[in-house]
Amino acid sequence: MEELISKKELLEQTGISYGQLYRWKRKNIIPEEWFIKKSVSTGQETFFPREKILDRIEMIVNMKDEASLDDLAKMFSVEFEHANLDLDRLIRKSVITEHVINIYKDITGSKKIDTIEQVVGIKVLKDKLTAGELTLPECQELIRFIHAHFEALTGESNRIYVLRAMGVPFVMGVKSEQDIVFNDNYRMVTWVNLYDEISTIKFELM
Repeated sequence: MEELISKKELLEQTGISYGQLYRWKRKNIIPEEWFIKKSVSTGQETFFPREKILDRIEMIVNMKDEASLDDLAKMFSVEFEHANLDLDRLIRKSVITEHVINIYKDITGSKKIDTIEQVVGIKVLKDKLTAGELTLPECQELIRFIHAHFEALTGESNRIYVLRAMGVPFVMGVKSEQDIVFNDNYRMVTWVNLYDEISTIKFELM
């Protein structure tokens, strides 16, 4: 079960105001689904997924002098204007590399790279190979799974897991991180959040 943080504790820990929090909510910079109402002894209180909200607020605070609230809202949206897809800039910023683009093309048979889905696949491939988390055949399985289920798994709470049992990889997608139980025979090797990958790419292109 995901650890929660109360609104009172959140405001105290981050130093933001009540007004800022709800302004960001109205702009969809912080998703409404993160505002979780729970009954407590004094009535109702609002809680948030601790890790997600703290990471998001840190990012907003660090960027608020460089980007408008509308720009931040676009960055945290899964919608993407393909005309803004600047591969050269992503290569310069080491988000992707020419070498991994070529590996990706070999895996997928793609002739050109012109969609956010492809760039996410390349970034994931680079990250997992660089970290040594997955073998190339396991990366192939992951990339194929990402492209087969991309539209269905770009929500903020969605995750794609790579599991391994006796050396055999297994890829699965989940709509929510809560209450996931793995078979004891499987070891979780790594995971991917497509929403976070898209947000990172958008940030680097801003």
